Amino acid sequence: MAEGRKFEKLGYESLKKNDIPGARANFEKALDIMRKEGDDVGQAYVLGNLGNISFQSRQLEQAETLYSESLGLMEKLKDGRGIESSLGNLGSIFFYKGELDQAVQYYERALNLMKDAKDPVGQGIYNEYLGNVFLKKEEVNRAEEYYVTARQLLNDDNQKEKLKRIDEIIETLKKHPKYVDSREDILWTEAEKLEGEGKDKEALKKYQELEEMFFESHRYEKAEKTIRKTAEIYERQKDRYSAGVCFGNLSALLLQQGFKGDSAKLDQAETACLKALEFVEQDKDLRRYSYLVGSLGSIYLHKKNLEKATDYFNQSLPLMEKIGDTEGLARSHANLGDVKSLQNDWDGALNYHQKALAMMEESKNDKNIAQQCEVLGDVFMKKRDLANAEACYMRSSSLYEAVNDQTNHLIVQDKLVYIMRQPEYLERRREELVKELASDSAKNDDEKRLHLLDELGNLNILSNSPEKAVECMTEVLKLKEKKQDKPGLAETHTGLGNLYMGMNFPQQSEEHFAKAIEIKEAQGKEEALDSELYSNHGIVLLMQGRVDLADKSLKKSLKINKKAGNEAGMAQDYQNLGNLSLQKTDWVGAEQNYLKSLEINKSLDNKWGMAEDNRNQCNLYIKKEDWTRALKYAEQALEISSTLDNIKETCQDCRTLAQIYSEKKDRPKQEEYFLKAYELSQKLNEPAEICIDLRNLGAYYLERGYREKAEEKFKASFDLSTEMQDKKEIAEDYRNLGNLEFYNGNRPEAERKYLEALKLTLEIDDKTGAGKDYTYLGNLQFKEGRFEKAEEYFDKAIAKFTEANNWPSLIQLQLTVARMQVVVARKDEADKYLDMARELARQMNDPEELLKAIAEITKMKEEIDQR
Repeated sequence: MAEGRKFEKLGYESLKKNDIPGARANFEKALDIMRKEGDDVGQAYVLGNLGNISFQSRQLEQAETLYSESLGLMEKLKDGRGIESSLGNLGSIFFYKGELDQAVQYYERALNLMKDAKDPVGQGIYNEYLGNVFLKKEEVNRAEEYYVTARQLLNDDNQKEKLKRIDEIIETLKKHPKYVDSREDILWTEAEKLEGEGKDKEALKKYQELEEMFFESHRYEKAEKTIRKTAEIYERQKDRYSAGVCFGNLSALLLQQGFKGDSAKLDQAETACLKALEFVEQDKDLRRYSYLVGSLGSIYLHKKNLEKATDYFNQSLPLMEKIGDTEGLARSHANLGDVKSLQNDWDGALNYHQKALAMMEESKNDKNIAQQCEVLGDVFMKKRDLANAEACYMRSSSLYEAVNDQTNHLIVQDKLVYIMRQPEYLERRREELVKELASDSAKNDDEKRLHLLDELGNLNILSNSPEKAVECMTEVLKLKEKKQDKPGLAETHTGLGNLYMGMNFPQQSEEHFAKAIEIKEAQGKEEALDSELYSNHGIVLLMQGRVDLADKSLKKSLKINKKAGNEAGMAQDYQNLGNLSLQKTDWVGAEQNYLKSLEINKSLDNKWGMAEDNRNQCNLYIKKEDWTRALKYAEQALEISSTLDNIKETCQDCRTLAQIYSEKKDRPKQEEYFLKAYELSQKLNEPAEICIDLRNLGAYYLERGYREKAEEKFKASFDLSTEMQDKKEIAEDYRNLGNLEFYNGNRPEAERKYLEALKLTLEIDDKTGAGKDYTYLGNLQFKEGRFEKAEEYFDKAIAKFTEANNWPSLIQLQLTVARMQVVVARKDEADKYLDMARELARQMNDPEELLKAIAEITKMKEEIDQR
């Protein structure tokens, strides 16, 4: 066998093992040898395989080059199948690149080859591909032609899955606005023509077809128009019953729109339903009549006319009983329960909803039972009966899960978490667990003790008591070590790592993540490896400045996600690798990684991820002080986040834009975006977020010299944080008020405010906050010329930032104080802080920017010495 073919074979073997890097290396080696050997056939196929690998990793430009070279060789060799494959691959490349006309050209050439070869399956595949292209081009009629042709060509038992997919696409396509528009014009013209000719029966069929199409495409206004037209024809024909059915359907449609807040639609629904009741006689169709009575009750319920709602729901009860509709009877009781809820009569609501549940249980409809249990849980919550509310939600949650209703399952889970966060629930359950742990049975039964400690740890996490959670999980760890439960140990080490990570203790977090990784790797099972574990390990290493080790863990996470085809995970990995490159001041590497993440998120249409990628790019250019490019990415992030239901992120994007405009010295724009952020935080109605924007505006006005406006904003924030009784937030406001007094020249009052802030931060053990307060106090003393007192404060600030592992604040303080000492010619004191900065830089693997800053201050000191 030729040398090149040996490596080609090794490439195929690597592919079978899903070893993509190994396959790429073997194919590249094979290609190099084949070029030297002049093996055109081998080259053609190896180039195709390398193109596939590049395509799978979304390296589209590289894939295009490889496929094009492969196509050239296939054409030279007159290899029909190879030519077709290369043309198809190039069509797919241009499809993913959005160059749709090019995609059509290549797919059509491939399709013609399949026609020449009389290959119906191949023709079907390329017709489907062309359908995809024209659908993306929004040429829906042409897309439909290709899909229908594909379906005809692939119509055999071996293509069931593909046929199912094409059928689903065709059904979806029929709801496309452009498709509906083209069909609407045709059908409406035909219906009106038939009606004009007196052919009402045929006209009705066309109107009914239009009605169905409008419902499927969610064009309810047009569906309403069509139903009215149909009812009009039935009334003209004196067919009161059929007209009544139409008015009933119209009422149901209008009611659904009314539910969304359109009060005018509720009035129209009432009119239509009353007319339907008039036309549908009770003795001829009792079932439909009873449903119309219930619908009127629902209309009045949503119009808050509770007296009429109660009347119609009560009327519906005997009717439902008469026709034997247990579920309808249950709904009427549930509706009466809703009326009582609106009247704040919780006992009455409970009575009706319990009756409704009992009836629903008879019909054994799990979805309805789940909904009713959830509603009962809501009523018990209003009565503050947490135990019964929890029981109802637990049952509802399990039933939603059983019927695979994940949306409502998650909603109920959130309600359960809310209960579990209630102080009375937490305290009651904590007392129960502590009591059980103190019992003889728990002391003598490790398994029981482990279970109780595990739950107590989770309880402490829910009550935002991470330190207590750590205590519990440390005990759990000891019990699992005693059992030699390796998988359990890995799980608990991971949990502790996450806890310490959330508490901003990266060293302890890293130790636990490292132990979890060691255990999982020792198990030797690929499936046991967890990309998130490696990713978090990399993040906490990065927080410590241990860049090389972080790089290894983050790349391991990326490798696992690539192998699993987890594109969302890969995007997150590229974001983290971008952050790592940013810390190394490797601007090019950071941008490459961020753009890879952006490319994946675009392909997944993950707007949340795309917004974050743009924020990362913005942050990169902020670091580089390239304000024009930073502005571009910040605007793109805001544009995307504005389309998402996440006001908090949109608010933060506005703050970022304000800061960029500050650097660009565009004060009106800076104020505009700070005000936009403030408007959004008020809409969000989270006091902590509102405080951030009040403080930003206060700082902006203070910088501009508008001291009265600054005072107004700072005091408004102080009032809000005092109302929240959040000592950390109150301390922040004392700092800002202290700064205001400092700028006003009232240094004694400024000192009093800083000390008030310090008192609070020490009380709640907010190490970073205390570090800030000592810094401000040190700065004030330094300005007063009391250098020794200032140094005492600065050294206390350094100690607090060190305890908090807040390296950015620590390095900034050391450099600032060193610079201040140089300015007042305190050379030895400057050296002290420069030495601290050098030691910290060494621990952080000597970041280039930090060393540059130290060198600049050192040079400034030497120049002063020379003078």
